[in-house]
Amino acid sequence: MLLALRLILAAVFLVAGLAKLADRSGAQAAVVAFGAPERLARTSALALITAELLAALLLIAVPTVLAGAVLAAVLLAAFCVAIAAAMARGEAPDCHCFGQLHSAPAGKRTLARNGALLVVAIAIAAGAASREPASVLGWTQHTNGAEETSIFIAAVAVVIATAAVALAILLLRAHGKLLLRLDAIEGAAPFKPRPAPDFALPGLEGDVQTLDDLLETERPLVLVFSDAGCGPCRELAPELADWQTPETTCASPC
Repeated sequence: MLLALRLILAAVFLVAGLAKLADRSGAQAAVVAFGAPERLARTSALALITAELLAALLLIAVPTVLAGAVLAAVLLAAFCVAIAAAMARGEAPDCHCFGQLHSAPAGKRTLARNGALLVVAIAIAAGAASREPASVLGWTQHTNGAEETSIFIAAVAVVIATAAVALAILLLRAHGKLLLRLDAIEGAAPFKPRPAPDFALPGLEGDVQTLDDLLETERPLVLVFSDAGCGPCRELAPELADWQTPETTCASPC
């Protein structure tokens, strides 16, 4: 039972640490939201990531199980205090517990989850202090070659499946953000045309072209403002003649 709890807790901290490492900007924003000074946001986030990954590694090796459990308990207790303090202030900052894989406003559910994990960490520490912890690979001593191969294949499959699920979640979140932006754009106020500003620009023959002069013909008018040093503008220039009808004239450059 303690071995299973160790593996679960180690997996939780490993996933949390790696997810925060992949989204360091989000981790920095989270530590600031929970009260860390902005000037120490990067250092605090890096320290948190390092501590979570270290706790995961210490929980796996038999000689360091007690240290890993104590470190995990300290981290979880700190999380509980930070969440409780935020709730007391009437705030619900984004916990960013698992980076972009899962993040939600810190509240009672987050506090209960961290409290449960804290109890698990204390139980592991108590068990490690009273007797030697079981080895993670100790059960493999009673397996043959075929069983070990099957176990290895299954482990690789689990890793691949986990990575695929994590990637799918990231893609779905990115797609959801894109849809929200499109909804915001579509819901914005429609474009309202404004009168063209008046101007007076020299023409090719030394005369001066104004907006009023061009509008006097009462013909459809398109003004193209370009730059001789602009590559796309030079590519567009041959197309301008095709846009004209025999009745129109080109007032270029404008």
